[in-house]
Amino acid sequence: RKWDYDIYCWAQDAEGYPYYGPNGMVSTQACPNNYVTTLDLTRPNMRFVMAESISKSQIIITLQVDEGAKVWCAAWDTDPGLNSGNYETMIKGMAPDCQDNKGRQCGSFWVYDLDDLEDTAADGMDTQAAYDSSAEWKYNQDVDIIVSGLIEEKDYPYIYCYAEDDEDDGDGGTPNKMMFDDTGNAGPSNVHTIKTGIGTVQTLDESPPTFTQLSMLDPTAYNDRIIVTFALNEAGTTYCRAT
Repeated sequence: RKWDYDIYCWAQDAEGYPYYGPNGMVSTQACPNNYVTTLDLTRPNMRFVMAESISKSQIIITLQVDEGAKVWCAAWDTDPGLNSGNYETMIKGMAPDCQDNKGRQCGSFWVYDLDDLEDTAADGMDTQAAYDSSAEWKYNQDVDIIVSGLIEEKDYPYIYCYAEDDEDDGDGGTPNKMMFDDTGNAGPSNVHTIKTGIGTVQTLDESPPTFTQLSMLDPTAYNDRIIVTFALNEAGTTYCRAT
């Protein structure tokens, strides 16, 4: 897939002297217009590496793709009803809440492979120095995607990630796309398979507890104690002091 080849040919005839066999060419000949690049007609493969919450409203997903591609992720706390007909639109529709760890919105940056140095410059990659830059993501290396706008201390069991490559013009004119199949075809090119691997991630709790009840019993009931009644909005520990 998408590999460069130089083609060489050699021939022999059907004649020849007895006992010596056919007459063969002295050396191979290179085909005109070498090199030749094979087509890419396959979907990008994605690898899930890890996922965790990094704030009360954000989850980071680390993944890899095996070729030049764009990636998107989206998270829901309830089933969004994705299927083979709407998954791309729904995941891309959450792009405003999806960015890489450099602050670039999903769909606006590429994960590059070596072929991007040879195709057109439409994808923004045309020099070795640009490819080697630490500001760019590379194929088969970790890519950090952050989904935002989430609810504090909430389980998110529906986290989907999707990728499409840059075929056939080097800028995704007619890309090969990851599929969605929740009944079969499990594998690295299936959005549902990656969702299953990610599992459920809970956002962090960064807010202090609040009292839903705070009162004292009759302070004249005892001469050696004060009884305080309280309740919190979440599990926690309360400390009281009389001064």
